[in-house]
Amino acid sequence: MSKKKRPSFPKGFFQQSRPTVTNEETFKDIIPIKWSKEVLEGKKKITLYSTKEK
Repeated sequence: MSKKKRPSFPKGFFQQSRPTVTNEETFKDIIPIKWSKEVLEGKKKITLYSTKEK
């Protein structure tokens, strides 16, 4: 059985500063789904598809 090779990272990779993003900035493009009353009450079911699937 051979050992798996550990990934190698450039020197200082984990000490690099990374940009931070606020929640407001992260969620600004999200559009909430307007569920019907039947769906919210559990009387109707829905099927969601990813835009990548279609």
